[in-house]
Amino acid sequence: MPVGQATGGRGGRSPLAGNATDKALNLLESAAAPGCPHRLGDIAAAAGVPKASAHRQVHPRRPGR
Repeated sequence: MPVGQATGGRGGRSPLAGNATDKALNLLESAAAPGCPHRLGDIAAAAGVPKASAHRQVHPRRPGR
């Protein structure tokens, strides 16, 4: 799915988002799209996941923080 393409769905989440593995792969595909660099919000929208979910995938919490 190209970066910047409308995803529809509730709350910015695409019905194609699927499970965590699908979300991670969608985020990677969106981040690797031509025309880099991309903003996190654009990558999240193209992947069909909320921006907060994309942020958690990119910057996971470390134990003890």
